[in-house]
Amino acid sequence: LEITGFGANVYGIPASVKYDTIDQQYPFLMSYNMPTHNSVGYYLLTVPTFGTYGQWIRRSVEVDGWGSLVTPNYTYSDVLRVKTTLEQRDTVYVDQFSFGQAFDRPTETHYEWFTNTDKVPVMSVTLQAGQITNVKYLAPIAASIDEVVSDLTIIQIEEGLFTITTNQNIQQLVLMDLGGKQIKNNSANKNIIDLKNQPKGVYILQIVTEDNEIISRKIIR
Repeated sequence: LEITGFGANVYGIPASVKYDTIDQQYPFLMSYNMPTHNSVGYYLLTVPTFGTYGQWIRRSVEVDGWGSLVTPNYTYSDVLRVKTTLEQRDTVYVDQFSFGQAFDRPTETHYEWFTNTDKVPVMSVTLQAGQITNVKYLAPIAASIDEVVSDLTIIQIEEGLFTITTNQNIQQLVLMDLGGKQIKNNSANKNIIDLKNQPKGVYILQIVTEDNEIISRKIIR
């Protein structure tokens, strides 16, 4: 997968550029413990009335893990973790001042989790200078699912004990904390979730229907 160029609006002026050296984002096919893939990308963009802006990019990609992944919305049984180390150097030249400068950005590390079926990472974490700056995960709950289960009701019938009613048959209830750790997996009594022995707080309840649709709801103990 390659990034061949980009478009931008610089000081109100639309501009686009094709990379002089194509930035290779992912090597396919990817598999666990494959050799590290290294690539270099470069472009130089001329902006009328401003000057030039360029960027040099060095990208190292390795598949450093595989297994299962639990997010607040879903549990994935078979994923690859792709680690990308990104080094970037920006170059700016301003015509008005006849002055230019190059500077290095802090090294970025991206961790992304891929499945065989989803066309985007199901989760990604970005670190800059060793600090987490961004975390994203896929939310596979479509609006149409909520419409199908519009009568979904969760009621606390007593302290820490909840009952779930819906117009679909429930196959499984999965309870997780906000960090995505699974606490309960209830497939026996499919309309009751018991939090009596859990600390008070906010939890994520995943409701798996007979059509294998997953509906996530927050519940408060």
